Parts: sequence; C-alpha cells; structure tokens
Amino acid sequence: MNTRKKSAGWGGFAFFWRRLERYRVSLFIIAIFHYPAFLLRS
Repeated sequence: MNTRKKSAGWGGFAFFWRRLERYRVSLFIIAIFHYPAFLLRS
C-alpha cells in the first residue's frame, strides 16, 4: 500500500486550503455580488 505518498499530497492540499481560508469568505461574497451583475450585463 502506498498511503504515505497519498497522505503527503493531502497534507499539502490541507495546508494550501488553510492558507486560502482567510480569502475564501471574501471571494465567496465577491462572487455572490458579481454573479447577478454579470448575468444582468449579458
């Protein structure tokens, strides 16, 4: 079983996701506010 390599990959992903955590909320809010405007414009 090659679980060690997999867990290392997931650890990197979890670290990356945690780094983005502070930006996730703001990006989500920006997307919510911009999506209707984008739909109205097209």
